[in-house]
Amino acid sequence: MKKLLLSLSIVLVGVVFASLKPSVSVVIIGGGPAGLSTAIEARQAGACVTVVEKRSVYERPQRIFLFEHSLGLLEKWEVESPELIKVKLGEERIGIVRISALEEALLKRAEKLGVFFIQEEFVGLSQQERSIILGSGGSLSYDILVAADGVHSQVRQALGIEVDLISQGKAGAALIPSSEEEFSLIEVSSDIQHGTSFIKKFYFPGMHFMFLQGPFSATQEDFITLCKACGWDSQAEQIAAGSARLLLDVDVYLQKAKNFSLQNQGALLVGDAAGTGTFFRGMGANHALKTAEIAGHFFRSNNFESFEAEMDKSTSALIEDSAFLFLKDYATCGTNSKISL
Repeated sequence: MKKLLLSLSIVLVGVVFASLKPSVSVVIIGGGPAGLSTAIEARQAGACVTVVEKRSVYERPQRIFLFEHSLGLLEKWEVESPELIKVKLGEERIGIVRISALEEALLKRAEKLGVFFIQEEFVGLSQQERSIILGSGGSLSYDILVAADGVHSQVRQALGIEVDLISQGKAGAALIPSSEEEFSLIEVSSDIQHGTSFIKKFYFPGMHFMFLQGPFSATQEDFITLCKACGWDSQAEQIAAGSARLLLDVDVYLQKAKNFSLQNQGALLVGDAAGTGTFFRGMGANHALKTAEIAGHFFRSNNFESFEAEMDKSTSALIEDSAFLFLKDYATCGTNSKISL
């Protein structure tokens, strides 16, 4: 991501807005998948778009799964990544890609469309003037403000929008190299409950991915124990031998914003700022792209009521999809469920 001087940024933003009047000025806080894809939708709808992102580079190594609808959105937006692997799972396609590679691909497309970027930190709002306050002390005005800054959204808090925290837990992930080479093969286990935890395994050519969720912090020993309980002895041995890359002790939340927009402030919530499930189900990135699509409908209609309804439907589906993983009485969880694509 380009590093830009704030003074030059604000001058250039003014030039862009002036040259495209009477287009609406959209400021998006957060340059992750939700923010970047929303920027693409807003720009394609004719808005003047600025993304404010505090990171200077994209470097998150975690892999994410993209389902058929998400792949279709990327194709519609003409977003391409050489790292995105697409395979068939039944009648549907599924893709896998590093988060950082997806972000870089979305960024490249957004830049090509003329989206403007500022590397800055959001610190507050001047609501009467419809402007944001940046970490350097500068400000940036907007017609529409989009909060795409994650589960702990500062923008959402500054707007005074509350969230329903339904539950929370702990999760972990393991990435295990495989010697199997058949490129067309892809396998997905059901969501398997063992004791108070759940485990799930994806196999892609050359790689196993495992996700674990429970009420307590995941450890290497937890992965080994659960793999053995599922009959995945080879993967258990690899984890014990240190051959796997582990991501442990991750906080996960089941929460939903009480509303997804403020018409009097011209503000929208997308992605994790609107609602959060768990990466165990692989729906987070897919929900982010879906909410960008919903924001795109808004940019073309300016209908807050319709935006609220669509966001409520999508976010409720996200919550319902993974609610069983967060039940406080883990012993009463229902039967294993299949992955929903």
